[in-house]
Amino acid sequence: MNEDLRKFINDLYEDGRKFDAAEPQWARRRRNIDPPVGEFLWIFLKALKAKSVVEIGTSNGYSTLWLADAVRANSGTVVSVDYDKAWLGQAQANLSEAGLLDSVDLKCIEGGAFLESLADQSVDFMFFDAERSDYASWWPHPKRVLRIGGVIAVDNSTSHPDEIADLYRQINDDGGFSSVVVPVGKGELIAVKNGSL
Repeated sequence: MNEDLRKFINDLYEDGRKFDAAEPQWARRRRNIDPPVGEFLWIFLKALKAKSVVEIGTSNGYSTLWLADAVRANSGTVVSVDYDKAWLGQAQANLSEAGLLDSVDLKCIEGGAFLESLADQSVDFMFFDAERSDYASWWPHPKRVLRIGGVIAVDNSTSHPDEIADLYRQINDDGGFSSVVVPVGKGELIAVKNGSL
């Protein structure tokens, strides 16, 4: 990551942190991932050589910037999904200013409906950072659309484990995944789809 982009990302995070501290309504807060999570996902995508990435929960595009920069070297694309047009407008502005908009496709649609629309085994990596209570209702589409060797990452796995417990149970009961919770930021559930490549 070049120094200009890193500065932009750092400034955006600090702006979001101050915004959230002053915003009394939880639903209006940006709720960005912690910077170590951004670093972790960036390195993970680089190692995975991911080209097809799905992010559900765009907010102002802070996490999208990390994902987009990671896939750009592989001519990959991040499809980032949110049902809030105002958030998507902020994300578009931030991605444009950072020079990463050409690596991102922003879509205003509910996460489960978007996953249902995707082709089988068409995604390398998906990142869930939206309304956690919705995740379990999306199953089995996350498994269906993920390629063999692909990865699901779920934020807030240690900060709100009860809210992702149903999804975690589905992943573990499925038998087709290997999973672990990584203690970075607010916790990242990482699940790899098993099978022969």
